[in-house]
Amino acid sequence: MFYVLVHMSLNRRPTHVSSPTHWLDRAEKARDAAEGMTDPVLKKMMLDVVVGYERLAKRAEERTLNLKPQSK
Repeated sequence: MFYVLVHMSLNRRPTHVSSPTHWLDRAEKARDAAEGMTDPVLKKMMLDVVVGYERLAKRAEERTLNLKPQSK
């Protein structure tokens, strides 16, 4: 019984992490932050974060469609 409960709890993802909208919202906020940056190195780093969030959104969408995420 204990194993079943632990196994079930480990396999549940928090809803917000599984939501493409969550990651797209984060990407938008990071993009807004990047737009206000004047340091080109920091701006590039923030835009790289945006790309990562967009990738996470795509994977979340693939999971919701019950598709295997494509690796890059």
